[in-house]
Amino acid sequence: MKEKLLDLKRQLMTFEWDKSHSQLNSGMEARYIQVKAEFESLNKKVEDLKAAAQL
Repeated sequence: MKEKLLDLKRQLMTFEWDKSHSQLNSGMEARYIQVKAEFESLNKKVEDLKAAAQL
């Protein structure tokens, strides 16, 4: 799970850099949105598991 999260984070950082430099083409916009949603979902699961482990 941690590896997948790191992979998504790397992809997301690349997409965000491209977007901030106006280099994200319209064909990749949908993939950016998908990766961002998947990263946020997985990150929330990890945070929830950490919180549950501390109880």
